[in-house]
Amino acid sequence: MISIEQFIESVTSVHREKSTGRLRVGLRMDGKLRFATLFFDQGQLLDCEAQGQYGKTALNDLLDRPLVSSVFIRGEIPADTKNSTVPDVGAFIESARDRMAGEAVPAFDPDELIEITVDALRAIFGKRADRLVANIVAEFPPQKSAEVFLQECNKLAAEFSGSRKADSLFEPLFALVRNPDPNPHSASSVQASG
Repeated sequence: MISIEQFIESVTSVHREKSTGRLRVGLRMDGKLRFATLFFDQGQLLDCEAQGQYGKTALNDLLDRPLVSSVFIRGEIPADTKNSTVPDVGAFIESARDRMAGEAVPAFDPDELIEITVDALRAIFGKRADRLVANIVAEFPPQKSAEVFLQECNKLAAEFSGSRKADSLFEPLFALVRNPDPNPHSASSVQASG
């Protein structure tokens, strides 16, 4: 799980660094993990997609859900991504603070960590990420040690894309399993942050 400040810091960092790519955000919906994607071009928020919705509607949907994780994936975005209903980054951050301040976010289970990891590794391996992560799960299950599981996934990513890219993908995932759970009512000790 991530706090609103961690999410806002992710968005602010992308804006400040003038990065291009996608910010994948894990959300809780009906007790399940779902994803929203914020598209950035040179730090400017262009669009958001969440559960088949786009633009301001998708952003509002994102802000109505408990946040589980966020991972920024650098890279090109489709040329036609601009959505005129999306506010600028400053207005979005202000809206996020207003709508989500003080909300408790439930922790997630190891299966959700696996989903988040597969999603991050798709940036390197495409569809093969599912099979590669399944092989790592078989030998290093996150139920036993989430950190060892992530270390093995990070090692695999580094072999194919270099340690710099792998570390940038996995840094937020390591942070998610190393931070103590601030929610005493959560069902799981494994959590995500971004």
